[in-house]
Amino acid sequence: MTFNSSDNHLGEWQNSFCIGNETLDNQHKTLLKICVKLRECLNEEPINGDLRFHEILNDLSFYAKLHFRTEETILRLKISPFISSHIAEHNEYFVWLEALMFEATQGRIDKESLLRRIIEWWVEHICMSGETCRSSLAD
Repeated sequence: MTFNSSDNHLGEWQNSFCIGNETLDNQHKTLLKICVKLRECLNEEPINGDLRFHEILNDLSFYAKLHFRTEETILRLKISPFISSHIAEHNEYFVWLEALMFEATQGRIDKESLLRRIIEWWVEHICMSGETCRSSLAD
């Protein structure tokens, strides 16, 4: 799935993303709202925009941890065959995000490219959760 980073709807919630679990759907909506905040701060003055961009990345990291714990708990409770692969995906995300955040703090990464990669990851995660784990994650 690819996005045009100038698209005004980049990372916004679509009803087709629903997986049938109100808690997870609300968390997915919140995660995408955080991504939209990242997109919006690209238009701010460099100093304020850079600071805000890093603050939002930290918020995203914090909320992603909460979301992943929730997903993993649900998958464990329902004895899902997808639990191991889902946990591996979550772990890979944090290794990837931490490396990107470090590069961003060193001024070695293009914010627009980083934003696009983050939004693509989250939309794909939400869509793939819906496809592969819908029955395990639904209420």
